[in-house]
Amino acid sequence: MRTSKKIVSLVLAVMMVMSMIVVGTVSASALDYVAENLTSGGSFTTLEAAIAAAQDGDYIILLDDCEGNGIVFPQDKFPTGLTVDFSFCTYTVSGTPVGSKGTETSAFQLLKGNKIEFCNGTITADCTVNPRNGKTLLRMIQNYSDLTLDGMTVSMVGAYYDQTTMATANGSTTINDSTINAPDFSRYGSAYSASDFGGAALNEGTFSTYQSVSVTVTGHSVINGDVKIDDDNNKPFALNLEGGTINGGITLDDNAQAAIDDPSVGASIDKGDNFKVYVAKIGNTYYEKVTEAFAAAHDGDKIDIIGDSKGAGVKVVAGRFPTNGINVDFHEHTYTIDSTLVGSTGYESQAFHLEKNNKITLGYGTITSENARMLVQNYSDLTLKNMTLTPNNPNYNNYYTLSNNCGNVVINNTTINANPTPGSFAFDVCRYSSYPSVNVTVKGDSVINGDIEVSASKSDPKDGFSLTLESGTMNGDIVLDQTAKNVMDATPEKAKVTKKASFAQDAPEGYEWVDGGAGQVLQRAIADQAWIKGFDNNISEPAVRIWTNLDRTYLDANADDYGYVVAKVSGKEQATANFSLLTADGGNGQKVISCKGTYNQGVGHNSTKDITLKVTGMEDGNQVAARFYYVINGVTYYADYVNVQTYDGIIATYTV
Repeated sequence: MRTSKKIVSLVLAVMMVMSMIVVGTVSASALDYVAENLTSGGSFTTLEAAIAAAQDGDYIILLDDCEGNGIVFPQDKFPTGLTVDFSFCTYTVSGTPVGSKGTETSAFQLLKGNKIEFCNGTITADCTVNPRNGKTLLRMIQNYSDLTLDGMTVSMVGAYYDQTTMATANGSTTINDSTINAPDFSRYGSAYSASDFGGAALNEGTFSTYQSVSVTVTGHSVINGDVKIDDDNNKPFALNLEGGTINGGITLDDNAQAAIDDPSVGASIDKGDNFKVYVAKIGNTYYEKVTEAFAAAHDGDKIDIIGDSKGAGVKVVAGRFPTNGINVDFHEHTYTIDSTLVGSTGYESQAFHLEKNNKITLGYGTITSENARMLVQNYSDLTLKNMTLTPNNPNYNNYYTLSNNCGNVVINNTTINANPTPGSFAFDVCRYSSYPSVNVTVKGDSVINGDIEVSASKSDPKDGFSLTLESGTMNGDIVLDQTAKNVMDATPEKAKVTKKASFAQDAPEGYEWVDGGAGQVLQRAIADQAWIKGFDNNISEPAVRIWTNLDRTYLDANADDYGYVVAKVSGKEQATANFSLLTADGGNGQKVISCKGTYNQGVGHNSTKDITLKVTGMEDGNQVAARFYYVINGVTYYADYVNVQTYDGIIATYTV
């Protein structure tokens, strides 16, 4: 019946024009008419005037493309119906928007108590044009009526945040064979989408005292953009997807999700078998699942995530994107991993598993999961830009949100949240197994909520590892595994933890930040060294620092004021003791003495072994001023001076 009505309207319009031509009564001004009322009669120079004059049950037809102000459909004016047939013409809102007092931000405001049909045409607006009343155009259609869109295209050029093409808060809306386009923000660059600006194609939500709202999408309709659902007053809502496509996600706010979860509310989302919701695309090819987009991608491709979605974990095997990489732009959307997890064979417990020899960028979105035991396992060159990583698995302790075992990782303007369970870390820097190296940099306005762990398999640095804190905020501790301490002690040039002086972060217990050129370097603190105190009762300050590392101890010494006298180790009593990195300097009154290190059962960091240092070969009465020191990364750390007036005596004994 709807089709025959449209055909009749077109025939009547042609007959009216033909009759006026025959009788010769058409004036030049008739050419300015843009709308006709085929029921009550009348020709109008604006669509706004035609709707203002319309009566309940009328049928208005548009005669040509035109533009004008926003239009209000007053409450209860068309209780049995009003049809506006655009006749394949376009109405552009270029003037004053409309709406409730103080919120005049809509192109069309359709108030309750009406039945309205728009068919066969296009409604659009370019929001780069300043509205005459200074109000921002945020909605093309704000609907509270029973509305049908049949064969319509509704779109807008976006310019502001939170613009939504169509919003409905009451009544029953049917979208049949129609296209709803989210605001077009390509004027800011082809990479931008409506979701980057908080926009959407369609918003459905209960509001204020309105009792319920429903939207049905049917036929061959296309929703290009997100569908957002919100619940303001715990009232029932329904989204029925019977036919068509959504090139975007369906997002529910917390209240809407709670309404869905509570059967007593009567809220529902129903998707028919023939309806497709696309959540990702590569170029102009769309995918219903994020995993399908990753599977189809090639080196150098860009994946656009165009909707919130839930699905399986993502695995990128070694060498998939080695040269030009893969760029994944989430466009402010969230991907929730709630089904099949991924990982190495036998260890499929992760949401994302990114193997080596890949260049991967994840940007502008959120990854979360309640069932994964690790959110991202990374071996690739990975860049996180404006991302949020948030696990929420209450049943798994010792969780790593982001585990970095290889590659160069940049965390930029990104928030990483540790899982809210004991022993969990926001991320780690773990030089793992046979993998050569791993380097992690935190920069921009990143926020690390949780601890960072640093470690190295078998205390082997391979090609090295590093953690660099350039800028951002860390709400947690740096935790050095014993393997990391071993490597940092033995080969400090291969294991570096550094930060900018402006980055506020405490050093781990037993360590301190030391100025080292462009930033601060993490090194063992004075209190964590093995100090040897003077044997003479008159000597109360430390004379020697011994920096211990399992079976290796580094001992350097220098002196001044009395001439340069350097102690060097000339012997050892046990094979487990190994002094190294010693230097000898000459100077005025040079004397060389021998120091023997005696280790009872060897020595290890934080062990409880006795260390005895003897000075031998000195004549009675010689005076030696010795200042012991050690050097790391070009920085010298001195002990205090001690004067020695003895011979072949024990000058110090210390228990580590």
